Formats: sequence, structure tokens, C-alpha cells
Amino acid sequence: MYSKGFILLFCSLVAGVFFGELGSMMMPFQIGALIDGLGLGEAAAGLLGSAEIVTIGCCMLAVALGAVRMTPREMAICGVMIAATGQLLTALTDIFALLFILRVAVGLGSALCLSAAIITISSFKNPDSTIGFVYAYVILLLALIMYSLPWLLPYGHHRALFSLFAVLTIPGILLLLKLPSRQVYQQQIFMVKRGSNIYRLIALFFAGEFLLLAGVGTVWAFIERIGLATGITPHDVGLYMSLGMLVSMLGSFTAGFIGVRFGRFLPLVGGAVLTAAGSGLVPVSTDAMSYITMMFIFLFMLSFVLPYVIGTAAMIDRSGHLATAALAVQVFSYGTGGAIGGLAVEHFSLGALSFIGFSGPVLAAYLFFIVCRILSDPDAIPSNSVPDIDA
Repeated sequence: MYSKGFILLFCSLVAGVFFGELGSMMMPFQIGALIDGLGLGEAAAGLLGSAEIVTIGCCMLAVALGAVRMTPREMAICGVMIAATGQLLTALTDIFALLFILRVAVGLGSALCLSAAIITISSFKNPDSTIGFVYAYVILLLALIMYSLPWLLPYGHHRALFSLFAVLTIPGILLLLKLPSRQVYQQQIFMVKRGSNIYRLIALFFAGEFLLLAGVGTVWAFIERIGLATGITPHDVGLYMSLGMLVSMLGSFTAGFIGVRFGRFLPLVGGAVLTAAGSGLVPVSTDAMSYITMMFIFLFMLSFVLPYVIGTAAMIDRSGHLATAALAVQVFSYGTGGAIGGLAVEHFSLGALSFIGFSGPVLAAYLFFIVCRILSDPDAIPSNSVPDIDA
């Protein structure tokens, strides 16, 4: 049985990741609401979404490099207040330049929340499983929101959407108070095979991560528009996407349950290849059945492989610095994918996303293959680790 303190800590981790991921996971609805509410073009709406997400990546990288000297609790509380203010002001303005600044501010607040959670998770004994379980609950919350949005958006488009985001941050403040009030970074220990070049390993890992997330980010950013293009009604798209989030939750739970019981190579490399199959086929869907099937495969595999990506970074460097930087690169590349997708759709078509969505994860799988060959299978656990979720 888990103690009350551990349950509250786990809930705080879910809250931190939820606020950090809210913008990127809801990017399809943000883009759609901005297009419908303000009459923006696809490229302009994609730019606003990317501004927020790229800011998250850059700020998390700054945290990983030590530029932000706050405890996880301080970071999370500061971040949620900034994000809530930015979301509310976004709902109240129609000026593009101001919207851009506000989305950058929201990105900053989200980065602090997400950094606080990932720094704490990195100190756990089994980060792969912990991240899997945390993301499973986060996805469940996002699925409930996603299901309700098609009924909400017609009454206010971007005003309704961002007002909702602002309101959601209020109860989360109490949960974030349960994050550690001390620094949780461990002594830096690189777990690689003898004679391996650590800098080459890190470069290969980050390159693979960027290709994976930039590729799938192009598809995710426009997955709502892809569904509408097949003739599905907006309400049905919302239903299918909310069901897809439940499938994503199952993928994260699967990763959390399996962990590294059977090694890291198969779930990381094989998961990236299967993610490529799903993301490559979603944009060329021609009817509701093919759209639903490919989207479910895509979301399941992406949610399955992502815990292993961050968990691999945590095991390369047991200090937690690299895991934080890895999530920063993940968010940055994911946001870059939204901008690339906007340009591809505006100048070609939705079908053009298929090549990008397939080739990125396939190249990533090859680089992850090399990483797994260099990475050792460490048994060393930091002596002051937080108790693991499945301990």
C-alpha cells in the first residue's frame, strides 16, 4: 500500500505534467479555435502554437543548464501563476502581436511546471515506469477535456478555449504545493559502456528525439483538420480524439507496467518504428474508419515510446540534468513540427504531412538503435532516490 504522502506526491507530479503539456496536447484545438475565431491562416495559427511550445523547450533547457535556481515547488507555483495569467489575457485579446507575446508567456509558465515535475521524476528509482504512469493519468484528464471542447468552442472559439485553460489552473495550485521543497538533483553519473564517447551518445540521442517528435508533431498539430477533411463532423472528431486519448492512456500504462523488464532496446526502437507507421498513414486517411484506426495506432505507440525516451535520458545521466534537457528538446522539436506542418499544409495539402510523419520516426529509430548499443544496463541507483511508484 502506498502512503498518503506518496499519493499526494504522485498527484502533484500529474498536476505539474498536466499544466506543462496542456498547450502542446491541445494544439489541434488551439489552432482550430484561432482559425475559426480570428480568421487566421494555417501558418499564422501554427506559428502561435509553436511560439508557446518552442518557449517551453527553450526554458526547460535553461532549467537543465542551471539558469533557474528554484526548488521544484517554487518553480511549479511560479509557473502556474504565469500560465494562468497568460491564458486569461489570450482569451481577451484579438491583436496578433500581443497574442504572440502571451503565448510565449504561457510557454514560460508551462516550462516551469513541467521542469518541476520531470526533475522530481528523474530522481525516482525507475523513471521509465514512473513517467508512464504519470502520463497515463494526465492523458485521462486531457481526454475528458477534449471530449467537451466541440460543445464549448462554438460559443466563443478561442475566447472559450483559453478561458477554460485559465480556470483549470486554479485547483492545481494546491496540488503543486506537494512537490519537493528541496533540490532533488543527484550527483552526475554517466551510465555508458567503457570506452564510449558520452558526447557522441548524447548527440545521437537528441538527434533521434528531435526527428521523432518533429515528425509526429506535424501530424498531431493538424489531426483535427485531417479528420474534418475525411467528412467527419466536428463533434464526431472530438469524440474520436477523446477516445484516442484513452488509447494513449493505455499506451502509457503499458509502458509503465512493462518498464525495462525485457530491456530497453525493443520498446524504444520498435516503438519508434510502429509510431512511424501510424503517423505516416493518418494524413492519407480517406474515411472515418481508416482515420480512427490509424489515429489509434499512432496515439498508442507514441504514448508508449515517449516514457522510454525520457527514461533513457535519465539512465544515461543519473543526475536528472539530461532528462530535463531531453524533455526540453522533445517539447522544442514537437513545437517545431507544428510550424513545419502549417507550411506544408498551406503550400501543398494535408497529405504532405504523411512523408514527414513517417520519415522522422524511422530515422529516429535508427539513431535510438545506436544509442541502445552504447548505453550500459546500469544497476546503480542514486542513494537518495525518491521511492519508486511500483516499489
